[in-house]
This record gives sequence, C-alpha cells and structure tokens, in this order.
Amino acid sequence: MGPDDISQLTAPSGANSPDGLDYYIDNASPPGQTFTTGVGRQRLYIASLGILTAGNGGQLPAGGQTYLLRLYTDSSGSNAQLFASYTSQEGFTFAETDWLLWTNLDLALPANTQFAYSFARSPSGAGWENLGNVSGNPYPGGEVALIPPGGGAMTLGSSHDYDATFVVGLTPTTNLLANPPVVSPSSAVTRGTSVTLTVSAVGPGPLTYQWRTEGGSGGAVTNTPQATGTTLALTATNLASGTYRYDVVVSNGTSSVTSAVVALSIFVEAAATLTDAGNTIQSGP
Repeated sequence: MGPDDISQLTAPSGANSPDGLDYYIDNASPPGQTFTTGVGRQRLYIASLGILTAGNGGQLPAGGQTYLLRLYTDSSGSNAQLFASYTSQEGFTFAETDWLLWTNLDLALPANTQFAYSFARSPSGAGWENLGNVSGNPYPGGEVALIPPGGGAMTLGSSHDYDATFVVGLTPTTNLLANPPVVSPSSAVTRGTSVTLTVSAVGPGPLTYQWRTEGGSGGAVTNTPQATGTTLALTATNLASGTYRYDVVVSNGTSSVTSAVVALSIFVEAAATLTDAGNTIQSGP
C-alpha cells in the first residue's frame, strides 16, 4: 500500500448481493465500484487495481479464460463514460476468495475526480463469481455499482451503503502524461457523422493543448487551427473517404508531451440505383 492508494480492505464473510444487485462477473452489466481521487496530488497515474473475490463461483473453466477490466469517468455520480479497457491473458485461472491484481495499467488520472471500474469474465466464457463487498459505507468516496460495458447509466444500490473490497494503486509523477485520444461515437464512421476526440492529461499546470492532423494524406501532421482544448469536435461532412490521423501536444510552458496517434476512418454510405441490364452492358459514363 502506498500513500496515494485508494482502498477499502474489509473482507466479506461470503458472497453477497448488495441491495439486491446481481454482483456477479457474468452479469450483463458487470459489477464494480466508483472511487474518487484525492485533492492532495495533482499528478497521479493508476499503476494497478486489486479486487477481492468472495466465492460462490459457478463452474469456472478449469483451463481458465480471459477477463475484462474497464475504467470509466463518472462526472455525475451515476453515469459512466468508458475511457479504458483491459483484457487479461488467455487461460487465466484463480481460486475463490483470492485477490485479483491488474498491473501495468499506467493510465493518467487527474485529482479530485470520480471514476469507476468494473470486472467481468469474457462474454464468450463460462461460469460466475461474486466480487467481495461489505456494508457500512467503509469507503465514503464511492459505492458498488453495476456498469454497462460501453458506459451509460449505472445501477446503484438503494441504500448507497455498500462498497467493494479493492485497492487502486496510484503513483505520483513529476512528468506530463497524456492518454491516447478517445474517439466518440466510433473510430469508423459514415460521412456526416459528428465525431468528438477527447484527450486527458495530468502534470504541473496550467496545461495547454494543440491538436494536429495530416488531413488524410498519410504525411506529416500539422497544427489544426483553433484546436486548443481537451476536445476536438468534427463533422465528417466535408471530409473525403479515407483515414485521418490525429494527435495532441500537451504543454505546460516548460515541457511538452505528444499523445499517441488515433485514427479516424470515414466511409461513404448512400443509396444507389440497381437495375437489370439484360445480357449486355455498355462501357463509359
């Protein structure tokens, strides 16, 4: 445990359905927990996340399977926005009532912000397992939740009195960190679709942003005029079909860091006329 970690370590006495929630890893909206980063540190990244299982598993494959960890922002306290997803190695096995530890996450998190995680088995897998949770509100910075995989309205307990048994491993850093931009609603869209690119970064502020693109040419990226915020809104109406690459440079006056490149693919989807041309066809327009 480090000084910046967020945790609730009280172990449950057995499997539990907090406030009647289906707190099992095969649930369509997997179980998880909301949590809030502290105000004392402005430069943190999440290095690990540990989750305690509670037992009552249902025929988990002896040969193992893959598992999914998803991280969400939660600005409203009840609506999750997916921003990171991790898949375990294939054939992972575990014993009931063990801690499951995700490592090498290395994702920047700003301070004084609410987040959430969920844990699930692969949708194509088998079996179930209850995640550890206890009543009494031992962690006041969040609560258990069922979270749709793609984000959206979370299902919370009616009493708001239950917390998962978990540890979020946070590490301070003096460096600027910029996460890869996230494309919403999708990184492949039809012409005319409104698209938003979003970047998150942490570091000694104030932070400034400059989006860049190669305009679909495949060449070097250049600055996009007036694109200097954490989001870049696009409407793919006037863009030709193809792939456009974007990144963003984050600076604080003394240093800068460039995010990973994100690709946006645009394609045409339109009505066309189909006729029966008989047994001959003419060339030309």
